[in-house]
Amino acid sequence: MGDVNGDLITFERVTCSYENQQVLKEVSFRVAPRETKVIIGASGSGKTTVLRLILGLLKPDEGRIMIDGQEISGMTEEELIGLRRKIGMVFQEGALFDSMTVGENVGYRLFEEGQLSEAEIEDRVRHLLGFVGLEEAIDMMPDELSGGMKRRVAIMRALGAVDAKMMLYDEPTTGLDPMTARTICDLIRKLRDAQGVSSVMVTHQMADAFRVGDRFLAIHEGRVAFEGTADELRQCRDEHVRGFLV
Repeated sequence: MGDVNGDLITFERVTCSYENQQVLKEVSFRVAPRETKVIIGASGSGKTTVLRLILGLLKPDEGRIMIDGQEISGMTEEELIGLRRKIGMVFQEGALFDSMTVGENVGYRLFEEGQLSEAEIEDRVRHLLGFVGLEEAIDMMPDELSGGMKRRVAIMRALGAVDAKMMLYDEPTTGLDPMTARTICDLIRKLRDAQGVSSVMVTHQMADAFRVGDRFLAIHEGRVAFEGTADELRQCRDEHVRGFLV
């Protein structure tokens, strides 16, 4: 559906506080279909708050948030659950359920919803694992996987559990060695190119940011310090933005 401009995510002058602290101040940006937006900034700058707002886990004090053409701040929890079916979320550690196999992890929400048969769920799970070269790991346990394999499984679990048009990533390469981080970045790009998925990725790893990002948003003390392309980011003279790049 999208909004009138075709964007999947729109923030218009969004201000948000919690625990009596203003975290975001008049933040505006858009995410277009098939676009990967990378959000950078120092710890505590408000990056993860943006992800929580997109999911409707927080509500803005002021401003407007449109997700796939719908203004979400007035939504009921039931309406938000429907919205979240379009959004996959990968947390920093990509935590898997230790007591479940890889296949059970990827198919967890599909089993919970009960709308597909076991055979249909297994087909979908195998397809998703095949997409990341892990179909043979379907019966393995999480503690048998490397850190990079766990992160790939977590991404497929997030993608497979929803009719995902959008993926949100919170520091998805943190704690991974450079080669494994590159594999995760390549997967994020592959989802954009092969599946048409739009993404918002929060990271402080600038090599990974440049590897996946189409456009970049720098947040400093809750405000947008920069928004633009990789080339524009490299040329930006703002001292706070330059600090992220070194």
